[in-house]
Amino acid sequence: MKKYISYMRCGFLEGCAYRGNFITGMLANFIQVAVLYYVWKSIFKYQGVVNGYTWEIMRKYVFVAFLCNSSFSFGFEMNTAKRIIKGDIILDLLKPVPYRGMLFFRMLGTAGMEFGVTLVLVGGLYLSVNGMGGISGGRVLLFFVSLFLGMGIKFGIQYLFSLLCFYTDNSYGVTKAREVLTNFFSGALLPLVMFPGVLRKVVEVLPFQGIVFTPCSIFIGTFSMEESLWRIGGQAVWIGVLWVCGTLFWKKASGVISLYGGREMRKWRHYLKMYGQIQLQNMKSLAEYRADFLMMLFFTGFSQICNLGVLGIIYSNIPAVGGWTLWEILLLYSFLLFSEGCINFFFQGTWKIAEMINLADLDRFLVRPLPIGLQLLTARIDFDGLNKMGIAAAVFVLGVSHCDIRWSLWKIVCLGVFLVECCVIRECMIWIASCASFWMESGRNSLNFFAVSIGEMAKYPLVIYPPILQGVFAYVIPYAFVSYYPVGYLLGKSGMDGGVMAMPVVCGVMVWGAVTVMRRGIGRYESSGN
Repeated sequence: MKKYISYMRCGFLEGCAYRGNFITGMLANFIQVAVLYYVWKSIFKYQGVVNGYTWEIMRKYVFVAFLCNSSFSFGFEMNTAKRIIKGDIILDLLKPVPYRGMLFFRMLGTAGMEFGVTLVLVGGLYLSVNGMGGISGGRVLLFFVSLFLGMGIKFGIQYLFSLLCFYTDNSYGVTKAREVLTNFFSGALLPLVMFPGVLRKVVEVLPFQGIVFTPCSIFIGTFSMEESLWRIGGQAVWIGVLWVCGTLFWKKASGVISLYGGREMRKWRHYLKMYGQIQLQNMKSLAEYRADFLMMLFFTGFSQICNLGVLGIIYSNIPAVGGWTLWEILLLYSFLLFSEGCINFFFQGTWKIAEMINLADLDRFLVRPLPIGLQLLTARIDFDGLNKMGIAAAVFVLGVSHCDIRWSLWKIVCLGVFLVECCVIRECMIWIASCASFWMESGRNSLNFFAVSIGEMAKYPLVIYPPILQGVFAYVIPYAFVSYYPVGYLLGKSGMDGGVMAMPVVCGVMVWGAVTVMRRGIGRYESSGN
């Protein structure tokens, strides 16, 4: 047991050492909670009860679901894939500790740190909003039992998905699949009782509900004490099932290990030509990981279907949110998704900046006769970007067909300009967040994830948020210029002219900020050990 305790201690110390990443990651998740909070608040203004949930119950559910989903939030698929590709996995197999046990106790140590911090923060926020009403000692005890069992289910699912990396040799598609399935089917986005009949029956026989929905329902009192005990028993059974499945899958997956030893105007015309050639090589490299590539495409599409499903479920209960109909919000969603897809396909290398700085991979870029920014942008490509842009186009056409937009040549030109400006603004936000790694000691940077996650706010009209958040998203983190202002202008809504006129200025400021941060970061880069 001493060995396992040592791994738990290492995980705890690792979580404390990289607490900046944990905090920014938690803030990113909190942004999503804030979005759901204000969306549901707007919904319950129109309708007092939705599928048996009142605003008082839903308010509790949102906070408790955040606590449950934040526990054991660190996935380990990417780390597993890297160790497989580099051949380091053999070092784990030589240790006198089972591989699964090593992962579990290491993650348990990290989870202990993040759970303690999250419990204090969310608990304080919960009490300040909901008070002590309805909290009983018995339910609290059952809640924590259910929560810890839910963490066991979450680990079992993560472990099974991490073993897929032995076959895919990559982790992006695997991680995407696990995140999409877990978030949608666990009840993290909305209570499972709001799912339509057939889908709800499917969810009832899957283990995901034990991660969020079951502990939440126990705490807020929608489950009786007897049903709570049955649900806890069901969680324990699922842990056993996942453990057996993991054991059988490990025997199969560990048999395919192979050690690789590592995989790793004329001037502007030349740069553009080099950009195309580098991206072509990236495509060929990505084609080598066919299984992961296919999983990535499928679950990218599935995640967007889930997001659209959430919108559909919400709007099946009310006609509008903040004065915006479902079809108008689909236009917001399409702008946001198109800019995300554009970045994924054309400029995905932005996400590798932190890793390249930490591993000193930036050295080889500095000695090449090409701008370092161009090389960083083309360091990676993801075909799911094309998938997202295609879905965004389909959603846009669907939304436009149900909206009364008076099209003219001017508005068509504005649409093209808006899309370019949206992509530039969003890419610059992620670029600046990624370049913060020059000032960080960690090889991980959660600021770029935070910059993307905060975009959840942009899926809904700005008017549903309180004035302070409206100011933040208009002037500090300018997501309002990515979807709200351009779509509002196309729809002819009042008060949008000023925001649209400011978009070129915002673009210029963001580009200047991105260039400045990169130059200053390169100036303090110290190669290995940075």
